[in-house]
Amino acid sequence: MNSVFFRGVFMVAVSLVCIAAFSSSLDPVSSGSNSHVESQSCDLQPAGFRPTVLQHLEKISSTHRSVDQLQKDGSVSIEADNIRSDGQGNWLLDGHVHVRNAQDGVFADRAEFNEVTRIARFFGNVLLYTKDGHHLSAESMKIDIDMFKGVMRDNAQIHIVERTSSIPKQDHAISGFNSSLRSGNQDNQPYLSQSNGNSRFSARATADTIEINGESYHVIHNATVTTCPGEDPDVKFTASEVKLDHERRQGRAENLVVRFKNVPIFFFPKVYFPITSERMTGFLFPRVGYQRRSGIILSLPYYLNLHPQYDATITPSIISKRGLQLYGEVRYITENSEGVFLGEVLPDDDITRDDRYAFSYRHRQSYFDSAKLAVDLEKISDSEYRSDFADNIDSRASVFSRQRVNFSFDGEYVRVNTRAMGHEVVSSHFQEDDQPYDLLPEFQLQFHNQNVSVFGFGAKAELTRYRHEVNSIDGSRFRFIPHLSLPIRKIYGYLEPKFALHSIRYDLRDRESDRYREYPVNESIPVWSIDSGLYFERNITLGGKDYLQALEPRLFYLDIPVRNKQDEFPKFDTGIGNDNSFYHYFRENRFFGGDRVGDTRQITAGLTSRFIDQESGRQIGKISIGQVYYFKDRQIGENAETPIEKNDSSDLLFEFDGALNPQWEVSGFTRWSDELDEFSYISLLSRYEFNKSTSSEAGYIQDSDQREYIRLDHNSRFASNWLYRVRTHYSIPDDQFQFAEISGTYLNCCWSFGVNLQRYQNDGKMDNRVMISFSLKGLGGN
Repeated sequence: MNSVFFRGVFMVAVSLVCIAAFSSSLDPVSSGSNSHVESQSCDLQPAGFRPTVLQHLEKISSTHRSVDQLQKDGSVSIEADNIRSDGQGNWLLDGHVHVRNAQDGVFADRAEFNEVTRIARFFGNVLLYTKDGHHLSAESMKIDIDMFKGVMRDNAQIHIVERTSSIPKQDHAISGFNSSLRSGNQDNQPYLSQSNGNSRFSARATADTIEINGESYHVIHNATVTTCPGEDPDVKFTASEVKLDHERRQGRAENLVVRFKNVPIFFFPKVYFPITSERMTGFLFPRVGYQRRSGIILSLPYYLNLHPQYDATITPSIISKRGLQLYGEVRYITENSEGVFLGEVLPDDDITRDDRYAFSYRHRQSYFDSAKLAVDLEKISDSEYRSDFADNIDSRASVFSRQRVNFSFDGEYVRVNTRAMGHEVVSSHFQEDDQPYDLLPEFQLQFHNQNVSVFGFGAKAELTRYRHEVNSIDGSRFRFIPHLSLPIRKIYGYLEPKFALHSIRYDLRDRESDRYREYPVNESIPVWSIDSGLYFERNITLGGKDYLQALEPRLFYLDIPVRNKQDEFPKFDTGIGNDNSFYHYFRENRFFGGDRVGDTRQITAGLTSRFIDQESGRQIGKISIGQVYYFKDRQIGENAETPIEKNDSSDLLFEFDGALNPQWEVSGFTRWSDELDEFSYISLLSRYEFNKSTSSEAGYIQDSDQREYIRLDHNSRFASNWLYRVRTHYSIPDDQFQFAEISGTYLNCCWSFGVNLQRYQNDGKMDNRVMISFSLKGLGGN
């Protein structure tokens, strides 16, 4: 792609901004970076703006003078250097004038006040403040003190203040979903009695005149409005008339012109907008993208602020090579739940000539503190949908579309879990007969480990119904696993003999034959284990610092007799466990899932050394080494064709992690094969955090097939406002990138611009994707 193309896409992005109205939204910039940003100060008060209320008070208090005061009916208090009356109810005030009622007030150089009509006129450096904290200033003002109605003229200005309030948080937030709800309670105390720490200027405007119609309604004529700092803001809006309703927290502008860098980019005859950070129905800023197989993608979201607890977004998109796509998102949140529904439809794809769609629903619910419900449903039209339309590289790599409903209760003595799960293949590189079995449903009951006298006991029961669309064998499986232990724990170590009995029963059917119909399949397998360890400690000094070194030898004995009847068992959910972790070699069963219990007689020997900073108590390093020694052959495999394992020992295992300094962390796991005389597996990871917004991560993997990969991920901020992220996954034997992603974002208080470039494998070919976003902040553009 040449530079002409990128310039063209950028111009389209800028042009699309002209379509967007001003409505509050989620962050429309999608650069792919998740770095923390410490942006520059967004103080909206520019140099030369009229003094604030506190500055006026400081000036008055620092002037040593005799202050005349007048108070009428306890409702209005008047202060000035000099106060004179003509005896007809007219008062003349001169010098440091301050007129206030219970909640609002005015500063000025001079003022006239009629006690009968309650009309006041103010002249010179007029500053009006309201109970909500808004500041209005001008050279002159006429106002009815009781009705609080009037007009300000000559270089009129207004600062709009937004109050912040406590925001309740949920503890089960969905990724990408803001679970905060703004409190509706507002503080009604007078502005001067409140701390500046709970408010901020959200916008400011200059105008020819400002009409004051009560404390919460202002009309600004020939206005220039901005939410940006500085005397010459990047983004501003001019309008013939702006009406601000502070109670409804929204405004209306007529003949509004949007200006970016003093260049007019669009005109609105009439537009409504929020004057706080609260959301409001309207168009969001558009997105522009490019993908090799889809072409140019233009999207224009429309946000619906339906209720404080639920909202929706509808996004039509034009895809140049495919047609019109429609996307919808509905979100909701209650005191104990939250959820999001997503739907996307592309009727009659111009390339495939098929109707294509994707739907998903996520729900999280908590009942009291012990019970939780999770629902995850997903449906995709075809196996190529994710590779054609997913924005995220990780999403394109998903093999299955899952449907899951899970309910759990966790009590003091028992845990209950019920779930149903379905799977659908959504990858063209995966066969349907290899997809997992569906769980329809599964019930689990687990009794927490209890201590009675010197013994510990517990149990787990599980009943699951399995079904598969392709494989002919399905049915039910029941497992019951009680265990009894004798834990002995001392300060210097521990010893825990344990006995468990794995009882398994199947009620199976073969849809293509009469197999399993006459009798159920069942087996009981005893598992004996002894886990033991010692703790040694010593104080050492390294580089002038004091550390505690802990040495922890561990022996784990495991004895499981062979039960060949397992060859008759189906393989509903079982596979080889993750042998690329040190923890795996201290498990009671080398298989995961419930269909196999691996026979063995073995001892796992391990040695771990930890280094702990005595001053902070932080562990700065850990090194582990271990190996498994087998005393008999292992006959049980995943299926009857699996060969018998006859080796006398496992690979030599190494694991480490540590902090070379507070910013630099390293970790790794390796297996050394004596038979191959080389490493059979290597995994190394290094992470360096320069600051809160800049970090680098590098990883190296040599898998069991001796294939090598390098992974890099770097997030950074530079020049205060720029963010970028580089992410790659490189295959050394193939000498090519599995994927690469570069994203950059410019972000300040007024506007942002983001570009996301992706290159990834798609059906054996390298594909490209470009996404561009541009956002003007303020007046709903946040």
